[in-house]
Amino acid sequence: VQPVVELLACRLAAGQKMALGVWSSLAAVLVATATAAADTGADALEGQKLYDGLYKIGYHQDLRLSHARSIIAEQIVPMKEEIESILDVGCSHGLAVQSLWRAGIYSNGVDISNVAVGMANQNRTEGRKCQYEPCFQQADAARLPFADKAFDGILSTDVLEHVQPEEVHATCAELARVAKKYLFLKIAYKKEFVVSHLRTLEKQGLRVRGGALHATIMGPTAWIAEFWKVGFRVHGIGRDDAIIFIRTSCTTDRTSVPDGTCSTA
Repeated sequence: VQPVVELLACRLAAGQKMALGVWSSLAAVLVATATAAADTGADALEGQKLYDGLYKIGYHQDLRLSHARSIIAEQIVPMKEEIESILDVGCSHGLAVQSLWRAGIYSNGVDISNVAVGMANQNRTEGRKCQYEPCFQQADAARLPFADKAFDGILSTDVLEHVQPEEVHATCAELARVAKKYLFLKIAYKKEFVVSHLRTLEKQGLRVRGGALHATIMGPTAWIAEFWKVGFRVHGIGRDDAIIFIRTSCTTDRTSVPDGTCSTA
């Protein structure tokens, strides 16, 4: 990876026209991929096994906390006239889904952790307004158990950075497959700064693949490009850099410009 990163730096110094943000994002993906490769043994935790383990030691135990409050209040609720149903991908203990029910929006939640799904089923029982039964279920973001365009929109907050680099495209494509029109996404662009749960696992002799929960560190430019590939362009930017995507009618004979709008190739 190091020679490749050095090559990118040389090209930047030589005045290549590629945007700095794109080069930085590419370098970050290469570094993240190499780092992850260092912990790919059979005993390295990832996916459902990792997050079940984390929830069992206190991960996301505050039932009053939701990272989706501002997106729901400021972006989704004002669009209720055209959004009747939402799927929360990475729903944790289900507070965001419950908030959507209270706003009159049919909602379901999926999480990679069975423990999280159990918390949601136990704690979110009042005023259920599910688009499908069961309201909450275990699922990988890259393999959602729903039909094409099953929901008007998909909500996902602080989840996609946890996806392994080799799963990024499949995950983006899967969200695009299940969402009829909108994606409401909040993605962390940096390494996690709270590492207490990782340290707890390490003290138990458990290793996490790549040594970090934020497995994929990419800037907004790179994420916008990924969703452009699967048919969604930027519709707006919310608080905390949340990005609202809308399904685009652009065809494959068109290219994107930096803001994700259509431009004739």
